[in-house]
Amino acid sequence: MGMAGNVWPESPFAEVIDFQEGPGILAKDFHESGVPLVRLSGLERGGTVLEGCNYLDPETVKTRWAHFVLKKGDILLSTSASLGRIAVVGENAVGAIPYTGIIRMRPRDKRLYAPFIRYLLEGPDFQQQAEMVGAGSVIRHFGPM
Repeated sequence: MGMAGNVWPESPFAEVIDFQEGPGILAKDFHESGVPLVRLSGLERGGTVLEGCNYLDPETVKTRWAHFVLKKGDILLSTSASLGRIAVVGENAVGAIPYTGIIRMRPRDKRLYAPFIRYLLEGPDFQQQAEMVGAGSVIRHFGPM
């Protein structure tokens, strides 16, 4: 059997990848300690995801932002100023919340191997598109509509 036997059926992005932009949280909700709020600086190359994070009250996270909680292996993508930056959530950032301007991605089911999402996002096609979107005079969020 040739290569044709190994062709995977194509699936729409949203059908295989669960993605969600972090919530907009006001500075008045920041605390000295608590649940980390991942900022764009956490997606800088070579840093840790928790670099420059703020903190949120654990009770408020439970009642208002529980559905944003990060899991190990989640892929984070910046959608604003530093367009197209990518990070993978490690053990230290499990339970943190991504801030607005960061999209969290994870496989919807077993059809997709989680590290493949990062591979896709780091590929030249996606990065080129991110640069083109960011080259406009006004940087617009290109996250989920």
